[in-house]
Amino acid sequence: MFGLLAGTLNGAAFGRDVVDYTVDSKTPSNTGQAIVAVDIAAFADVQAFKQECRRGMGRHEVVPDSTRRRRSPAAWRALETL
Repeated sequence: MFGLLAGTLNGAAFGRDVVDYTVDSKTPSNTGQAIVAVDIAAFADVQAFKQECRRGMGRHEVVPDSTRRRRSPAAWRALETL
């Protein structure tokens, strides 16, 4: 779905028209971007969603302290807001 939106909304390639850069490094890729804003409350309880996000992110945070600095400060702030 996002590929279709990213391609059709701004005239970029999508689906089979996307250039495989691993095969063709000379043709411009003509890829597009799509930004989607989702109202979580329209689909689920916001607090339950946040709790599930925290639980899911917790699985990825079991790392030694020395690797914590590999994340950007913005990434850590985003996690703290959940």
